[in-house]
Amino acid sequence: MGIIDLIRATIEFILRVWGWVSGRPKQQLHSKRVMLEEQSRQAQLDGDLDVLRKTRTEIEEIDRKLSTGDY
Repeated sequence: MGIIDLIRATIEFILRVWGWVSGRPKQQLHSKRVMLEEQSRQAQLDGDLDVLRKTRTEIEEIDRKLSTGDY
């Protein structure tokens, strides 16, 4: 099992580095942020404070990830 775990870990590492280099995770975070901004606006119009609070928290988390480079 040791060799299989090593191969799996190596492949996961290569895929993670490839994704980071290609910029795909960063683009996904930007897309998710845009979607959450729309949800936030809709919740604000509807007066739904629970949804608004939840979406703003998620947006802040995405902003934190983007600023630290933790994609």
